[in-house]
Amino acid sequence: RTVIMPDEDGYLSEADLQPRQSVLVCLTERGYAKRMVPDTYVQQSRGGRGRRGIATKDDDGVRVLTLANTHDWLLVFTNRGRVLRTRVWALPEVLPNARGTSITNLVAIDADERVTSVITMPDSESTGFLVFATRRGEIKRNAYSQYANLRQNGLKTMDIDEGDELGWVVRTSGEDRLALVTASGQAITFMETDLRQSGRTSG
Repeated sequence: RTVIMPDEDGYLSEADLQPRQSVLVCLTERGYAKRMVPDTYVQQSRGGRGRRGIATKDDDGVRVLTLANTHDWLLVFTNRGRVLRTRVWALPEVLPNARGTSITNLVAIDADERVTSVITMPDSESTGFLVFATRRGEIKRNAYSQYANLRQNGLKTMDIDEGDELGWVVRTSGEDRLALVTASGQAITFMETDLRQSGRTSG
């Protein structure tokens, strides 16, 4: 049996009308985003011919493909060290052969910015850390909880040196081992606890 209960002020928000379901979130190198139901992809038997996973232009490619809930926040990080957010349900739900919509239609990214990483953030989780790495090898670590409340126009999340840019953001447990690999094949691994926690806007 269903009972409809309005809020105390009798107002239903747009989020209240969105179903909670698991979806695949896809972001391409050129900034096109979309969500798809996981049932889009099914396991095939031996000898299966496969199917086209995601449609992109010749000069584009998939940058992020992750599982999320429609009510999760999507944290969007740019090369200039800014972070903005939108709800996963705000992404268009389309078929694999559709490009989706430009992420600039969902968050206020400046003309000289581009998206380098996205992280899904459930409302009920605030533990862990975010580790940032720039193209020139600078890294930092912030508490995940520092990003629970963001302004509509975003926040500065890292002080980027001239000629450098934010390249990657990953979520960690606080006790993970990290690996940084260069384009020429050099690599270093270390425990994330070797990185001290820093302020949100520090370099």
